[in-house]
Amino acid sequence: MKTFNLFDKILSSLCAVGFILWLGGSIIRLVIGFDIFIPGTAILKGYSNELSLHLAQLYAITAPYVDISFIIVFLVTLYLLFKFSSQLKQNGWLFMCAILIILIAIPNGYLFYYDYNLVIAAAKDGITFNSPEIQEYFLHRFTKLNYLDPLVLLSGITIPILVVFRPLNNKIRNKNTTLNQNDSK
Repeated sequence: MKTFNLFDKILSSLCAVGFILWLGGSIIRLVIGFDIFIPGTAILKGYSNELSLHLAQLYAITAPYVDISFIIVFLVTLYLLFKFSSQLKQNGWLFMCAILIILIAIPNGYLFYYDYNLVIAAAKDGITFNSPEIQEYFLHRFTKLNYLDPLVLLSGITIPILVVFRPLNNKIRNKNTTLNQNDSK
């Protein structure tokens, strides 16, 4: 059985911090982004163009922190998945967490594309909320791609639940069967 060395412990801690920043930052970004819309609809609230642009720029400013955090989580997960692949049979919950992170990377990659272009567009001088770049990369994300963020966040929230309850953990089952066998003697 492989054990965690100091490097693995540092990477795991970095992964945990990155995961917290990614999940929390994603929720905060959604709150910022959906503030422009009337709740339950895709209709703009009627804020002034300056305030709407400010919210779109605030949303864009937070993108690099969240996106880089997820990239760190993804890369560390791949590293640990390959290094400890032999232990995944005993720890099914760990395998499920790794698979969820890998699956989340697909829609997140698509959303990163929108984030990157929004950051570039929001940094331009003379940009307005009605500019085609803001309309495409900000409003399109919330009106046409609004199913991706909740899907990613629900999967992200599932990961800490799996870590806490640890389903499919063979070590616990083996201890329970050993205890039950000792009770029957």
